[in-house]
Amino acid sequence: MRVLQVEWPHWQPSTPLSGAFPALKVASVFTGRAITITACPLDDLYVLQARRLNPLDDLTLRERDVPNGLLEGLAYKGIARRLGLSCSTVTNHINSIYAKLGVHNVAQLAQLARR
Repeated sequence: MRVLQVEWPHWQPSTPLSGAFPALKVASVFTGRAITITACPLDDLYVLQARRLNPLDDLTLRERDVPNGLLEGLAYKGIARRLGLSCSTVTNHINSIYAKLGVHNVAQLAQLARR
């Protein structure tokens, strides 16, 4: 519940969430300033999964494919093969992503991803 209170500081667990989360009625994903919430319908209820935003969320979907490969332990060649890219394109993506995220190696990327 602390994650929800980051977005809505005055919300209390005893208060219905629908008032604090009106976007639930129109979308299955809400992304605020500090958190993202995914709502999945279950019968006449919703199951909510909330998490703090991560700097990796700022990457495009295509950009996320490259670090995901790195974090899975793939070499640049394996990432290139998986994504249908050249090794030099993967290298360029990695350099760009590292600069965007302010990291210098896979260990720092992994630490950032765990946050």
